[in-house]
This record gives sequence, C-alpha cells and structure tokens, in this order.
Amino acid sequence: MSNTLGTINPAAELCQRARKLGIITLIDAAQSIGHMPVDVREMGCDFLAFSGHKMASVTGIGALYGRRALLDAMPPYQGGGGMISSVEYHASRWKPSPERFEAGTPNFGDAVALGASCDFIDSLGRDEICRHDGALAREAYEKLSELPGIRIIGPKGERGGLVSFAFGGVHAHDVVTFADEDGSRCGAATIATSRS
Repeated sequence: MSNTLGTINPAAELCQRARKLGIITLIDAAQSIGHMPVDVREMGCDFLAFSGHKMASVTGIGALYGRRALLDAMPPYQGGGGMISSVEYHASRWKPSPERFEAGTPNFGDAVALGASCDFIDSLGRDEICRHDGALAREAYEKLSELPGIRIIGPKGERGGLVSFAFGGVHAHDVVTFADEDGSRCGAATIATSRS
C-alpha cells in the first residue's frame, strides 16, 4: 500500500509475474501490515519487511520474512554469539536460518512490545480494520470531492485509509496549518469557504 496515495498494489500478481522471470521479490509492507490482512504464502513473495512503529509499537524494531531456501543460501552479514553452530581454527559453521542472522544479544524488550502490538491488532482483526479504513477513505473522498478547488490524487476505487489531495494555488504546508488551526473539524472545508 502506498503511504502517499493510498494505492493498494496487486502484490500477489506482481510476485507471480516476477517469479516466472526468475526475479526475487521484496515487499515493503510497512503501510499495509497494520491495516489489512497480509499473507506471505498467498502473496508468493520471497521477502517481506515491515517496521514496528507502523503497528503502534516502539521504534527501532521490525520484521523480515524470507523464504527459507533463499535465507539458507545467504551468508550472515555480521558475526556474533548465538549464530554459530561450531567454530574451528580456520572456519565457522552457521546455524540454520533464521538464527544465522541473529548475531549477538537480541533486542528482547522491543520484540515483546512488537508482539503485544501484533496481538492487539489481531484482536481487532485486520479485516475489520481494513473495512473501517476503507469506509473512512470513501467518506473523505466523497466530502473532498464536493469542495471547489480540490484535486484528489490517487485511485478512485479501493484504496488504503488515506486520501491525498491538492488545493489549487495553496501550498500543502499552508493547508495543513489551516486544518490544524481549525482543530477537529475539516480544515479544508474552512479553507475552501474562506477563499470563495
């Protein structure tokens, strides 16, 4: 999902096309992981990454999914305790994936916080979050479409829970400032009426 336009990209289709051409895929799921169901097997991606703070967790932690065959073929990018199965004078043997990529002391505290965020989002239900986001986006799209001078950017149909727009002749920072000053009401409507 795009964090600027709300576009929901056809990730499964793109991964399928890439696989036919022998292309390895990496999906950035930071925007979608907390807002919609994400299934790496159904998507058919090789790698998928997301950051914890996009799921209301702490900063500095995230997750990387990788197909085991690809992970097992990759050497570790750093060394440290916990990733080595045996050490000899001239060589070391790595543990199987994913342990071979977990050098040193893991970030336990942030991992617990990320787990709690995952549990919370799971308790709400990603399907329900997606429906709610979609309803908010549709309402925002409809209301913004009624305002003179507003140009909506991005898809008209299914989209993530945001609507990007431009207001003719007004810099985006000014629109945000006026909307912020207006508080919880729709600042864009106030701007549109004051410029009429």
